Amino acid sequence: MTKYTFLICLVFVYSCTKNKEKETNGPQRTYNAKTFHPTQNNIPENIEKSLNKESDFKSTSYLKNFDSDKSLFNKIGTKSGDNQKIFGEVQSIAKLSNNIFVILDSKFLELRFYNEIGALENTYELGGRGPGEFLAPEKVLTDQEGNIFVVDRYNRVLKYKYIDKELVIEDTFEVDFVPIDACTIDEIIFLRGVRVDDKSNKVDASIIHKYSTNDGEYLGSIGDAYKSENWLTVNQMSDGPLACVKSSKSLVYSFEYMPYLYSIGVDGSINWVIELMDFDALEIIEEYEDGRPTIAFKPMKDASETGNNLAVSKKNNELIIYQTRHITRLPNRERMIKYKSHLVNVSSGSVEYYGEKLPLIHL
Repeated sequence: MTKYTFLICLVFVYSCTKNKEKETNGPQRTYNAKTFHPTQNNIPENIEKSLNKESDFKSTSYLKNFDSDKSLFNKIGTKSGDNQKIFGEVQSIAKLSNNIFVILDSKFLELRFYNEIGALENTYELGGRGPGEFLAPEKVLTDQEGNIFVVDRYNRVLKYKYIDKELVIEDTFEVDFVPIDACTIDEIIFLRGVRVDDKSNKVDASIIHKYSTNDGEYLGSIGDAYKSENWLTVNQMSDGPLACVKSSKSLVYSFEYMPYLYSIGVDGSINWVIELMDFDALEIIEEYEDGRPTIAFKPMKDASETGNNLAVSKKNNELIIYQTRHITRLPNRERMIKYKSHLVNVSSGSVEYYGEKLPLIHL
């Protein structure tokens, strides 16, 4: 179940319960004041001292260099045909050192392997709870040793090798949080998700967690989560994409519902923070009902925007492409979805808006 469906169902349950109590003349519920997130008091600490504004940096060299690097490699898949040719939902794409592309299909629960000219080599149906299987895959990624990792929202990471055109199951390691994104630097896999060391103090949570790619050993956590006494708010507001910049051994991440983009070292030290100027934040409503926390999305008026994707340029390791998902409400009550791309220089923290020319980037 997606987090959007979860929120809707949660509000529905509380609404039905309230109406039922009115019909039976039960006790009246009491409500606390609503809080609309994000707020300046709740965003992670240390952001202001490192904050850059998007409008501070304008350099057409980014655009020229990026445009000159673009080229169509190949097209994979068709709009119709058997399941070997069409995709259900392309969730994530990774590339091995021998130019083999690994495509994760989250609808068919498959890993597909394509060679450098786009020909299908193998398809593996891996849906399930058994060894090497997954139920809610979020990401496929590779490391310098040729390992393949699949991040499963069912609190685990699966490790494979692709040897002589055969998929070999290497290992599975469990994690005590829901992983939503991942990347690797050297022999460390960094997982994005909300995790607390002290279960009695869920306000002080971390969002990036380090594990050994060799044996899955937990190596520590970095990055502050969104602050709130409401654990539902912490979870919802702390989601967002993650990318590893291997050349500078740094990480770049954002929060889905806030206009901030961060760069940190592998030790958690902040390099820079960028604030996007034209960001239509989707607000979260927090309140308590009889001491029980509830959250819901504030109804959208004209437009809303969420941080969706981070990708490191394959030809320039110092360039990050940051994409936001922008939804506009149309007069006929339909919605128009587009992806806005920003080009970010990892070293300086400078950023330039690229426009809506690019499709959603998975690699």
